[in-house]
Amino acid sequence: MPPKVVLEALKNAVNHKEYSSVQGDLELRKNISQFHEAHNGLKVNCPNVIQGIDDICDCISNL
Repeated sequence: MPPKVVLEALKNAVNHKEYSSVQGDLELRKNISQFHEAHNGLKVNCPNVIQGIDDICDCISNL
């Protein structure tokens, strides 16, 4: 089960009617890029990161 803070954020956003960027959230993509550089030695430019549901689940599990 996700942490309470995540569940609360989901409850607050459930009625949000606007679509997100196709690539995903810019701040999260930057963090994903930094993570892969620090942990995997991969230099991935943020514009080349496309956020998928697996990335979001990885981020939640690392809270």
